[in-house]
Amino acid sequence: MNKSIIRNNLAATLICVLALGACAQASAGIANGNLEGNLSQWTTSGTVALSNASSTKGQNSALITAADGGPSNASSIASFAGTNIASLQAIKSGYTNFTTGSALSQTFTASAGSTLSFDFRTLTNEAITSPWDFTFFVLDGVAISLGDTNINSGFSTGVAGFSHATAWDTFTATIASSGSHQLTFGALQAGDNGVATALMVDNVTLSAKVPEPGSFALLGLAAFGLFAARRKTAK
Repeated sequence: MNKSIIRNNLAATLICVLALGACAQASAGIANGNLEGNLSQWTTSGTVALSNASSTKGQNSALITAADGGPSNASSIASFAGTNIASLQAIKSGYTNFTTGSALSQTFTASAGSTLSFDFRTLTNEAITSPWDFTFFVLDGVAISLGDTNINSGFSTGVAGFSHATAWDTFTATIASSGSHQLTFGALQAGDNGVATALMVDNVTLSAKVPEPGSFALLGLAAFGLFAARRKTAK
């Protein structure tokens, strides 16, 4: 058999396997998920800035601050996040007296089965005796609470100008369908005198679903079949 044909077939097999491996390891879709440099690849509403007071990866994290008198009201924050005020009320045990807030958002593309992950902590200057202000995220219109100003939220020593802060935690979710998705992080004031509460976010990542071992095996068999067919033709 011609040696060049063997080399070509082996190269084709290797390219197929490497391509599948690259797809499995790809972490695409979230731009500047480490929240470094600037927020130009994110959109913001209200008071959002980078902070070097605390982070889990790199030098900075995003600080999303809610305080009465802020530039964005609760309804505009809900709309900005691709949801409605009723959805935010639902994750706050039906509480309705929202005032102002802030949010950070990005639209990204992902395949079904991909894993979205981010680190977060809630900060506040509240007396942490009542669960008024709260922090949350919204993925494709579905709102999920991340914390509020209740003492049971696990507050300890403060950071970044806030008297109380929770420890860093990690949230992980599986993307249900392939296509475009909207992710929004937010903080809202609710029924108090305007004492600030904030959400810190860092290390936002998207990991592609890793193919089952059988996928690699099937690809290898297909490549081997192609190799065998070409070898038979070359005889």
